[in-house]
Amino acid sequence: MSKNANTENFPVASLLLAPSVRSEVMEFYSFARKVDDIADSAHLSADEKHQQLDMKTESPFLKDLLVAFRQDVDQNRYKTWDELLDYCQYSANPVGRFLLHVHGESPEGQKASDALCSALQILNHLQDCQKDYKAIDRIYLPEEFLKDGESYEHFLSLPAMEPRFREIFDLCLERTQALLLEAIKLPKLIKNKRLRYQAKVTVLCGLALAGKLRRNDPLANRVELSKLDKLLLAYKGFYPL
Repeated sequence: MSKNANTENFPVASLLLAPSVRSEVMEFYSFARKVDDIADSAHLSADEKHQQLDMKTESPFLKDLLVAFRQDVDQNRYKTWDELLDYCQYSANPVGRFLLHVHGESPEGQKASDALCSALQILNHLQDCQKDYKAIDRIYLPEEFLKDGESYEHFLSLPAMEPRFREIFDLCLERTQALLLEAIKLPKLIKNKRLRYQAKVTVLCGLALAGKLRRNDPLANRVELSKLDKLLLAYKGFYPL
């Protein structure tokens, strides 16, 4: 099932945003969901996906997203952490950059925004690691973390985490945590009050999901933020990080 504005972990197109930019944000979000559905389709061939992803747009942010979705069609494994971050540069970071741009924010917050978006993307990959493998044969875990004789295909075929996979998973979480620590700087760099609050809640959601993934086994059970979690985090967003 496709994700939508109500099923995302993080408030990308939240009603908290000002009405003056909300329609533009929702239009951007709808485009992203549309091309994501094409890239993830189990019913289209690679050639058909590339044909449908051959879209024209003047937006530099959407152009970057299209680079990522075309990459999804052709690449289903990642050798290194840096290679994964490079993918996030196109698949996730344009979303944050677009939000800063549409709100007239300065480029000062771009580094922290990139860190936040990359962290959220990787958390989604960790959250859905088994689903991505079984449904669309994609593994967004760096092969450099594996030892000789190990394979993610083996680990992700099991009903629960083996201790060794837990080690690799936690290493990914540690590196994602470093990105989230960089992202904590973002709200202070945003002038728009609504976007600043949105950024703060999004950082809190990322930290909360990272904590849940560290404490729980996503192969055994779905790990996600509950409605109560999100309500409490929305409340915490009114206080300093």
